[in-house]
Amino acid sequence: MGAELKPHTTVEAVTAEGVRTAEGTWPCDAVVMCVGTKPDDTLQNALAGRIPVETVGNAHHLGRAIDAIEAACELGLTI
Repeated sequence: MGAELKPHTTVEAVTAEGVRTAEGTWPCDAVVMCVGTKPDDTLQNALAGRIPVETVGNAHHLGRAIDAIEAACELGLTI
């Protein structure tokens, strides 16, 4: 058997029968979904101009959790 990749596919539902998309239902035993995301700077924009704001992690740019933790620690040392 093995795995089959379906990049850029919109999943409508995961059911007992399989994964349903606009193209039909693909039978499967397991599903791994890798979902894209984008930085979220909503809070930064809401607070800008009111208080000093620094942004780290995925609010700043997409990256690894360990890098966000390191950036937060470095920022904390400057406060």
